Order: sequence, then C-alpha cells, then structure tokens
Amino acid sequence: MAVAGGSDEYARERARQAKERERRRKAAEAEAKRKAREEKVAYEAARAQEAVDRTSVAEQDVEQLAGLLRVAVQDGRPLSFDGLRQDFVPAAFAPSKSRTKPVPLPRWGEYEPEPPRGWLGALGFGRRSYDAEVEAARKRLDEALRDHAREEHKRVGKLDAAGAGPP
Repeated sequence: MAVAGGSDEYARERARQAKERERRRKAAEAEAKRKAREEKVAYEAARAQEAVDRTSVAEQDVEQLAGLLRVAVQDGRPLSFDGLRQDFVPAAFAPSKSRTKPVPLPRWGEYEPEPPRGWLGALGFGRRSYDAEVEAARKRLDEALRDHAREEHKRVGKLDAAGAGPP
C-alpha cells in the first residue's frame, strides 16, 4: 500500500541529491585537472625563460672573453691582469630618507585617557579612577619618551658609523 507522496517522492529526492553530488565531484575533478595543466604550463614557461636568461648571460661572457682575446692578439702584447685592473672609486654615502628622518615624538593625545562622561562625570563621579588613569598614562608617556630618545640616539649613532665608513 503506497502512501500518496510518500516513499516515491523521497526516493526521487535522494536520487536527485546523489546525481548532484556526483556532478559536483566530477566538476571538482575537472577543475583540479585544469589547475594541474595550468601549473605545468606555467612551470615549463618559467624553466624556458630561465634557460633563455642563462644562455644570454653565457653568450655575454663569451663575447667579453672573445673581445679580450681579439685585443690581446691585435696589440701583439701579452695580456696581463695588471693591464685589466680597474681602480675602485666608492660612491659617497647617501642614506635613505627613511633613515635620516627622525621618528616623531610620542604625544600626550596618544596616551590621554577618556574623561568621565555624562551627568555623573559632570558631578565628579569617577574622578578618582580618572585621576589614576591619567597618572598611569603620564608614566607610560614618560617611558615612551625615554625609549624614543634612546632609539633616536641609536639611529644617529648608526648613521654616523655608516657615514664614517670602515676604520
């Protein structure tokens, strides 16, 4: 005895869900295969570009050596390292702007606690806790100022040492 809209509807819904799961599984497999193909193509392209770059460097080295050989043969003089030596002229020290610009000082506004609000605050309620917060904020600001001075001294010292060069 079949119940109207009973097990047949349930079986159809289960079959539809199974088909949907299978369709999603196949779509996920196809996407994974597509990504694997794309990654393989990208890898091969990167390797090909690396080979071109290395070949270019090797060709430049060969051309430079061939030029040295031509000069040595045309001059008729033996090639020596002293003749090829170049004097090193160091560039003037120029630190980046981020290193020459001092870090701004800590400001009271960054540490100042929120004053009591509303009519209770206007009547003076919460004043003791606010005063304690202000005192703690002043201590944190003083510590931050000391830390800033110490870091600024280090920064200037490093700039001076870098500008002086090796001893």
